[in-house]
Amino acid sequence: MPVLLTCSARCPNNFDLAKFMDAVREIALEKGVEVKEKDILSFHEAFLDQIKMHGRSYEVGLVAEYKMKTLNLLQDVDSAPGMFFKGKLGIMPHNIEDKKSVKDILRRPQKVI
Repeated sequence: MPVLLTCSARCPNNFDLAKFMDAVREIALEKGVEVKEKDILSFHEAFLDQIKMHGRSYEVGLVAEYKMKTLNLLQDVDSAPGMFFKGKLGIMPHNIEDKKSVKDILRRPQKVI
């Protein structure tokens, strides 16, 4: 995804590719289009679930939910202790004050680009 964000920031035509790809993904989900790469769908759902719950991304919750959805429970587990001791992983989520507004925004139909 960072590549898409870079493309969006640098596009000379002011085309937001990241926003477009998110919109296409959401439309596909709504229409029940079969997703061949299930891990991408699982990550997308886990990310949005964290935003809905906390109003922002909570990495530990995101990874835990993603690993549960994909059943890749032990993949990358060896990197967790090092990240924790370097202060890269917060044990508790930091919620924003107005989580309800974020939930409302995510429920609203969005205009595609």
